[in-house]
Amino acid sequence: MHGYDELHTKGHNEGVHEKMIGYEIGPEHCTVEGSDQGYNEGPDCLINQDSTKWCIDFVPGETMVEFTFSRPIFFRGYAIKAGDDIPERDPLVWEVRANDCSGNVTNFNPEHAHVEMHDAEHRDCPEREDYMKFNMNIPVWTDKVKFTFHRTREEQPHFQFCAVKFFG
Repeated sequence: MHGYDELHTKGHNEGVHEKMIGYEIGPEHCTVEGSDQGYNEGPDCLINQDSTKWCIDFVPGETMVEFTFSRPIFFRGYAIKAGDDIPERDPLVWEVRANDCSGNVTNFNPEHAHVEMHDAEHRDCPEREDYMKFNMNIPVWTDKVKFTFHRTREEQPHFQFCAVKFFG
């Protein structure tokens, strides 16, 4: 299994999930940029919960989406909504990078960013249009969150998901 070890939690702490409080984030609170404008919908559809899906050509390590908030949020976790079809296009392994607005600088973190790798590899394939919740191992105050995707559920030339919700 890719990257698995005994301490492997990768954002799957159900106790934390139960305590997370959802933010109501819309286009007036956040701008969204992606590595691709998509076939039918642009990446901004990911914060419009009524939209369809963001389906793009998949390039491992380059496929990304970045959310910039109008003011900092306490970023404890997030949920990704699966696409309405073709589960093989679902994200499987990704990096989450959040600007650290509290300014915690270390030799390992000179850019004021907090980075974690998350995956859905050890979960069952979600029902179509269901959300998968993930928690940050270290929550952070941030004004920018970037997801960079490294693998899909199957080796696919395309990638898709429908929405992202943020939790504090």
